[in-house]
Amino acid sequence: MKGAVIVNQTQNVTVIMVDYDQSRMNDLYYQIVKSSPFITVIATSTDSIDLKQKLDSMEPDAIFMQYHMNDCNAVDIEKYCREKDLKTMVFATLPSQIYNVNTVMYGKRNGIKEIFSSDTVSPQEVGMRIVDTVHSFRKEYEKITGQDFSNRVRKEIVTKHVTKVVSQRIIVTYNTKGGVGKTTIAVNLTIAIKQSPYFSGKRIALLDFDSGGGNVSTICNVDDEELHSKNLAAWDSIEENEITRDIIEDLMIQDKNGIMILAVPLNLVQAKNATKYELGEKIINGLKKHFDIIIIDGPPNISPLADAALEAATDVLLVANPEGQSIKQLTKLTSLLNNIEDGDRILKKMYLLVNQAHKPTKYDMKLDRISGYLGKPILRYIPNCDEVLEALHSNGQKQAIEINKEGEYAKAMKGLANDLTGCYPVGDFDAETAKEKKKRKKSFFGIFGG
Repeated sequence: MKGAVIVNQTQNVTVIMVDYDQSRMNDLYYQIVKSSPFITVIATSTDSIDLKQKLDSMEPDAIFMQYHMNDCNAVDIEKYCREKDLKTMVFATLPSQIYNVNTVMYGKRNGIKEIFSSDTVSPQEVGMRIVDTVHSFRKEYEKITGQDFSNRVRKEIVTKHVTKVVSQRIIVTYNTKGGVGKTTIAVNLTIAIKQSPYFSGKRIALLDFDSGGGNVSTICNVDDEELHSKNLAAWDSIEENEITRDIIEDLMIQDKNGIMILAVPLNLVQAKNATKYELGEKIINGLKKHFDIIIIDGPPNISPLADAALEAATDVLLVANPEGQSIKQLTKLTSLLNNIEDGDRILKKMYLLVNQAHKPTKYDMKLDRISGYLGKPILRYIPNCDEVLEALHSNGQKQAIEINKEGEYAKAMKGLANDLTGCYPVGDFDAETAKEKKKRKKSFFGIFGG
């Protein structure tokens, strides 16, 4: 492509962005990435626990962070990198009102590469400084060690946890390629949110927008008899202002967890007619008045229903497996959005979710490569666990997250639920109630409480 900048592996600089303000971090992320073709933001973080996990597993070239976080500062993170013998460089930013010589000198004496004044420095300057510093380090590293820096082995991310208090959310799982596990993610994510003791009073809906072959009803073991009258097509004759609690009770199916499900029709003729943008828009707008959290399992295609879901979404999970085909499909999607009017607004709502739907193989793509291809940071990695297979063979009696509530899969799904809704505060993945925690602490005199 004429005028395009070709970035090879040795030029690419991987960065983790850190800020307690998720919205501010997202805005800055897009500005920095656009400012430099050499920078790949491979992850974001909002607290030190999560950041340290990512540092250990991803070994980025650099961190760009708020100097003062809620539970640490940039010097703490720099010291952690040195203790772990990581080659990661720390760059920080301070608001101009507290930016002063003493803080800057203290930070640099303790290893911070650069501290920027957030109100006076541009994203272009930040990106250029990070890239120049990392490239200089690489040259020095190769000169001293005689080793090619690009051959350093990078590990994979294991777990993540971000606390973010939110109000109403509309979350869409999406990939234009089928078979990546997005329905399994949608179902288990919905349960993870519903089972949080902090969200016990919230109303949660799960919608299946894959009218050509939706699988939500199968995974959730919905009775076929109910599907004849309670499905997407049944909403076609309902006006938006007619969507009341009674209509919802009549046209949606409640599962054992109290989640209200809207499935696709079994009848193929009905399903073919339940594909209009206006239908999806009407359903979402109507349900927004009655539900706190709406999760939509998107179709494996670009369609009017998919457009309605993406337009209404507050968060879009781009579900990918660590293999080339699913990544290629998402690359086509992001490229399309980059080239249409208002596509940037949709892109800003999208997060990359790597779902290890199959047993890991030597052919799997590394996480930083996946992030680099798509130009988006990884929100979370969902591990491959036996519970998923067990759930698929249990006829919907139990979902994967319910089979082993203390297992790796359950913790990953609760972490994802917290990333999006704040329903599991830091360290609260065990879903204990505050009352239970207080009782447990009291029984051990507070010594072993956590």
